[in-house]
Amino acid sequence: MSYKSRQKKIALAATIAVVAVGITGAFFIPAQSAEVIVPTTQEDQEKYDALGIAQRFVVTSPTFAFDGDINSLKTEYVGSTKSIPPQHIFKATFESSHGFFGNREGQALTPELTPHTMIILVSEGTVISAITDETWDEQKELFIQRETDLDASNFVSEYDYTALELLLDNQFVKM
Repeated sequence: MSYKSRQKKIALAATIAVVAVGITGAFFIPAQSAEVIVPTTQEDQEKYDALGIAQRFVVTSPTFAFDGDINSLKTEYVGSTKSIPPQHIFKATFESSHGFFGNREGQALTPELTPHTMIILVSEGTVISAITDETWDEQKELFIQRETDLDASNFVSEYDYTALELLLDNQFVKM
């Protein structure tokens, strides 16, 4: 084999190696470019710790654990209170395979993709409140009673029979 022929083969091998390294690098570099945020202050560290607590709570909460879709889960920081100790507020959104809330095992279910929004309040490393869709308390596993449910405008004077009939028609099944 001549010297020139040998040089051409070495050059060709080097070119192939460079191209292979370039293709491999282009494939793996984006996978390694995940942004890592390093907290700079104690407050930032508390916020990131609280985020982890909120995320762990969501995936173990009764509504999500029953049929939540992990691929639809998004958690975002909403803010914090100025109280001492601070309370960090997070909003988690996810979809579940069936309607309603909590652990629905043994209940008649319809396959119904249902979006949910959970507001989580974390203080001193503990979830102190978690309300789903402004309706369901995830910690107590109960529907919540809102102040508007007890609003005085829902009550009717004993002399207002027309309004009473309308109220009964709308809220009760006639027998």
